[in-house]
Amino acid sequence: MEQVIGRSREKELLRQALTTKKAELIAISGRRRIGKTFLILETYTEHLVFEITGLFKGTLKDQLGNFH
Repeated sequence: MEQVIGRSREKELLRQALTTKKAELIAISGRRRIGKTFLILETYTEHLVFEITGLFKGTLKDQLGNFH
C-alpha cells in the first residue's frame, strides 16, 4: 500500500531521474510541512545510502559540523 497520495506525477519524475543515462538535478520546493522530504524518502527508500538534513538558521560552522 502506497503512503504518498496524490503525487503520482511527482513520483514519476523522481523515478525517471533514476533511469536516465545523464546527470540529473532535481530541486524540490514548497511550503513547510507538506511532505517534500517524505515524498523523497518514500520514492527513493531502496536507493538511499546516506541522508542529511540542514540546520534551520545554522551557521556554516554548525552546518559543516552536522555534516561531519
